[in-house]
Amino acid sequence: MSWHLVIALALLGCTQVNGKTKVRVGTFASQPWFYGFKHALFDDEDYEFQVSPQSSGGRILAQVSAGDIDISEIGSAPLALGLAREVNMSVVYIAYPISMSECLAVRTGGDVKSPLDLKGKKIYLPTLSTAHYLASFFLQQFGLTGETELVHTSPADIKKGWDDGTIDNALVWPTALTHMLSNGGQLLLTGQDAVHWNKPVFEAYIVSNKFLAAHPKAVDRFVHVMSLIADDYSQGKYDEWAKDDDRLNSIVEVTFGADKINDAEATKAVLDELNLYDFVSRQGSASKTWLDNTATYLTQHIDFFVGVKQLPDPSSNIGQVLQNSVYADGAAKSIAAGGTVADLVSATIPTPTKVPSSRCDGVSENVLADASGMFSDGHGSNSPYIAGMTCSWRISISGNDNLPVELTFSFFALESGFDWVHVYDAVDETILVGSFTGQQVVNQEMTVTHTGAVKVLFQSDGVNAHQPFFYAHEMGFSASYKQASSCTQASDCQVADGYHCLNSVCKCDHSAQSKCTERCQGTQVLQVESSGKGKIFAGAPLNRHCKWNIVLQDPGQVIQLTFESLSLEKAFDFIIVSDKATKSVISKLTGTIDTHQTIYTSKSDIVLELNTDQIG
Repeated sequence: MSWHLVIALALLGCTQVNGKTKVRVGTFASQPWFYGFKHALFDDEDYEFQVSPQSSGGRILAQVSAGDIDISEIGSAPLALGLAREVNMSVVYIAYPISMSECLAVRTGGDVKSPLDLKGKKIYLPTLSTAHYLASFFLQQFGLTGETELVHTSPADIKKGWDDGTIDNALVWPTALTHMLSNGGQLLLTGQDAVHWNKPVFEAYIVSNKFLAAHPKAVDRFVHVMSLIADDYSQGKYDEWAKDDDRLNSIVEVTFGADKINDAEATKAVLDELNLYDFVSRQGSASKTWLDNTATYLTQHIDFFVGVKQLPDPSSNIGQVLQNSVYADGAAKSIAAGGTVADLVSATIPTPTKVPSSRCDGVSENVLADASGMFSDGHGSNSPYIAGMTCSWRISISGNDNLPVELTFSFFALESGFDWVHVYDAVDETILVGSFTGQQVVNQEMTVTHTGAVKVLFQSDGVNAHQPFFYAHEMGFSASYKQASSCTQASDCQVADGYHCLNSVCKCDHSAQSKCTERCQGTQVLQVESSGKGKIFAGAPLNRHCKWNIVLQDPGQVIQLTFESLSLEKAFDFIIVSDKATKSVISKLTGTIDTHQTIYTSKSDIVLELNTDQIG
């Protein structure tokens, strides 16, 4: 049966709901226009738009052919394949270029450390997808065509295989991609690499030609609302979206379901996914860069698939077919019509006014008293945070100051040495629990725990981008909090010898010669009892500032400070030893000490401060 016959049999049009024509829209992952679907911003007196989640480009082509979907997102690779096979559809909107939203991820610590290590390995990916195209192209670039097996499977099965250890390498999009990166994965190749080789890939929205002919008003309405939302999101207004729980929860609900609203894990997944996209603005969607060049980009895809024998030679008029497949009227009409998202909202729902406590408002202390949750600088990694900002959050698990708190920074990128996040004990703010600056190491979470409620203080100085090599679009932080794992006795602390249970949290016991290692994460108090000894085993993570207060218990005691070993980046990372009472600096150490060296002997309390920069 030919493609023409399948289409002739199956494209039966859309259905009626409450007197309105129901428009079925296929989508992927988490996207800002989900806010529009949730609040019916696309709908008018004649049409009701409904979301239909999709899993791959191949499935979309089948549904368009069968008449099961009217409008859908689709990657440029399956789009090119469909047009070459004469699927009856048109391109109506360019959503975003694929740069970091489709990537080849490999297991950290595995056998694959460079693209050439993929020889003899398997790459799992959805068939007939942009990921399929990227993988084939990457293998060609590195001379691995025929040397590496491409295994076709679904994003859901990729997540499952990653978790059970049967998949170590996959090229896919969120949420499977973000799941892999959050669970022991790292990036090997990205869509941005294809752009560097002049093989750009992108996401577009297509419409079946039968639906377009019957309902051009619906298509124009769809493109107009998409353009307004993308414009609002991409033109410096991300701050408003990040501060708006209604918009964020709308995306969570459409992506994961209503039961996941305010769920910390689901919200984090949405934020992580949104950070991977660079949505095209309204002007951009109608520009020569995109709509006028779409046929050119699709021709590149078709030529490639023909070259790797995944597509037969297309008909001689394929160029004209591709040109005719672009419906530019909707984008042009949207620009002519003008308007904003605020106009849509005012006609549909009350304008949101709430600024949730989880977002930095730069004015007052925010109180977070749920069992778990998230907070951030309020801008996201696609938009720099504001200079001269001061924000604070008081975090008390379920409103109980005595419950232990665990903070995890899933994204962290501040100007090293200039902008800081400090974590204090919420009851006694003289106790510094953690102090962070600079850029987080890729794929490494930053975690800090405390025995009770904490106060988190974020401060930025008056100028952004002191360091020209720092990527301004990757600045800010996002963190989650929950109750820390609890203990009731020392035996519950199985990490290592020398730990004891302090206020339900396993902490290093320095009152004896313990073997435990105290992490550098803030102010630690070491009590020196009569003839007692203590050791500090501290790693030196990047971008940290931590202290150890060495406190004498009895008058007449003497503290002898001896370094058995010291290895810091000379002149950049250092330890300062100071007198606690007078705050006068006694010694400043940097570089390497290989043998036992007594630095100082004191009859009063002393303070050790470790400072590290963002480069190891």
